[in-house]
Amino acid sequence: MKSRTNKLEQIYKKKLKRELNKNSVYNLIELNQKGEINYTPDYQRNYIWRVAKATNLIETILINGEIPPITVISVQGEKEIIDGRQRYETLLRFYNNKFKLVENGLQNEILKELSGCRYKDLPINLRKIFDEYRFKIIEYTADTVISEEDIELVKRDLFLRNNYGLTALKKAEIARAMYLYETLTQKIEEIFIRDKDFYEKCKDVLLPDNKKDNDIIEERDKINLLLVNIREMIISQYMPIIKENSVTFGANTINKYYQCFIINGLTDKEKKEKKDEFVKIFNKLYLIKEKLKKDKNYLRDNILFFKATYWMLAILYKEYSNIFYNFNINQFCHYVEDSGKEYFDNYENWTATSIKSRYNYMKNYIEKELKLNIDEYMEEIKNEKRKRFV
Repeated sequence: MKSRTNKLEQIYKKKLKRELNKNSVYNLIELNQKGEINYTPDYQRNYIWRVAKATNLIETILINGEIPPITVISVQGEKEIIDGRQRYETLLRFYNNKFKLVENGLQNEILKELSGCRYKDLPINLRKIFDEYRFKIIEYTADTVISEEDIELVKRDLFLRNNYGLTALKKAEIARAMYLYETLTQKIEEIFIRDKDFYEKCKDVLLPDNKKDNDIIEERDKINLLLVNIREMIISQYMPIIKENSVTFGANTINKYYQCFIINGLTDKEKKEKKDEFVKIFNKLYLIKEKLKKDKNYLRDNILFFKATYWMLAILYKEYSNIFYNFNINQFCHYVEDSGKEYFDNYENWTATSIKSRYNYMKNYIEKELKLNIDEYMEEIKNEKRKRFV
């Protein structure tokens, strides 16, 4: 993490120039018409503003009000919006007559008469005010010798700095920006694109019903949520379940362990092997899901149960591969049939006690039914590598 921070410091100091400029709305729209600005990079969410909020932005422009600046990065004359896509696309949509102003978005009593107007319907003087309104632009201009890798690093950093902690941006969208160019994440996403059947199986196991069958939720958002869960499952075997009686499965801790053990800890070859490992373990997990569905077991849709089961299977894969490949699914499903509800019934229960009890439940299966010892995967003190990291 320190090396990444130091690298970013050097890039900002030596390879980027930061300026605060002002551009008229007309000039900003003209950039789009000339194809000189990208306002929809992969890490950005789609346009989500409701018409009332878009109307309020247009009203703010018409009364010469204050609007937060748009942040862009410019490389060899090509601009990319890092923060401000919703504002920028609202300008484009209004200028191109894509929506009408609505009354509940107009706060100024005098301007309420504009309700129902598109850009083309505005009086000439108001169109002139709109066109000439000057937006603040924070522009980072890159040196021509900067590498593509450094540019991508800066883009992610700026995006996260602008959006981290804002409730308007979903955690999965923050995670997408953070891991957009991460090798293992890319490899898993490539599987989703190449193997639709595997993608549907992942959704079936790792997304709740109200999301996987919801046509309103965009496919990209479903993939984001899947990848968040998958990264958590992959890193779980590297993490102590409980550290000094506190929960270690928070998002920040998961990201730190993932950075240490996956991003920085594995070679590209090992990341490919980790992708293959995920596929093998998940396929076993899916067979368990099918068995539970057939038995009408209450755990068949419990994502916490499948995360904990993945953790158990990942340990077997790593330490006892023969047992993993010959894993008795019927025996395991019988084990969870009567007692599993006690540990996984409360889906939102993330206290230290409940987490420890869930993973101890899986640990007990390995110890009592399979006669194996996995203590080192439960407690920090057992693993010196983890201890040094934390």
